[in-house]
Amino acid sequence: MSVVILLTMLTFVPDMTAEEGSSPPLIAMADYPPYHYWVDGNPNGLNIELLNEIFSRIGITPRYVERPWSRSLYELEQGDVAALCAGMKTPPRQKFAYYPSHPLSLETNWVITLADNDVEINSLDELKGIHIGTITNYSYGPTFDALQDLTKHERPDEKSLLELLLHNRVKTIVGCDLVINHIADKLGVRHRLKYQLKLTSDPMYLILSKAVAGNKELNTRISDILSEMIKDGTYQKILDRYLE
Repeated sequence: MSVVILLTMLTFVPDMTAEEGSSPPLIAMADYPPYHYWVDGNPNGLNIELLNEIFSRIGITPRYVERPWSRSLYELEQGDVAALCAGMKTPPRQKFAYYPSHPLSLETNWVITLADNDVEINSLDELKGIHIGTITNYSYGPTFDALQDLTKHERPDEKSLLELLLHNRVKTIVGCDLVINHIADKLGVRHRLKYQLKLTSDPMYLILSKAVAGNKELNTRISDILSEMIKDGTYQKILDRYLE
């Protein structure tokens, strides 16, 4: 694999911060395989295994609920969900979110085209004037995020993003290689893709809302447990299952 994995995303959890009898905090998770994804209504993936181990050590049994990425981010800012699994650390998000000291995983984003088209992308400047598929409200790293005058076609998830490319509605898309390959393999179309330009490899974190009482303390506890898991080898053991 071209990327070393390290983390990701979630939704409803039994009360970890509120007083007894209050509603449990909500933790949001979308499909982002193999990091985190749903199978028959159950959460799976690298980040889910890591999060389940973390909360087990805290003494919490998490419950996950599905939310689109943009809605998850909005509800996190409003305090309607306690946490989001998972995303990059960006200055705008740090205004309303806590991040543990260690990430869950690492994602590598690429500029991707169809293998049989005549588009060649060797630099970010060459993206100007080309129709590009992206995910709504995603960060693809500070350099890409800062680009101006791009013709973007936004979609809510990676499956619809890939379909945009396969149906020739855009010339290129931007996405994580592991996620796009996972979906492309299920569709039997990986051979049709060409990875043209590597953008960045960035850590993805469990993101906790600053608007939820007790999350600052919970964030510290999660940081401590992630450190323990790295030291005792549990983290690497879980990671290795996804790198085979």
